[in-house]
Amino acid sequence: MPVAQSDLALALLDAFPVSGHTSVITRRHVASYPDCTRAEQRAIWELVGDVCARLEAERHPNGFDIAIAAGGATTETVTHCHVDVFPRFPGEPRGRPGGLRKTLPPKAG
Repeated sequence: MPVAQSDLALALLDAFPVSGHTSVITRRHVASYPDCTRAEQRAIWELVGDVCARLEAERHPNGFDIAIAAGGATTETVTHCHVDVFPRFPGEPRGRPGGLRKTLPPKAG
């Protein structure tokens, strides 16, 4: 059941929503964000805003990780365009030490 929706996109709670992780997806099957129409891209971001507002009101996170993985060389596990919204709370791990630069060895410094 969608937690938010529009004519072009919808927002769904993760199947195992530990912290309220929500995915915003296109209604039309599109493999990746760059393949979306401009209208679909706008619809996605409008729902991302709605999801963040809903999570703020219900769970009171102190931040969000908002992620897109697009294409085979990424961490993408579902080949349907989606934007993941992860509410973040105090005491949680903060991702990879050093951030993105430490995941890409030639850029580490």
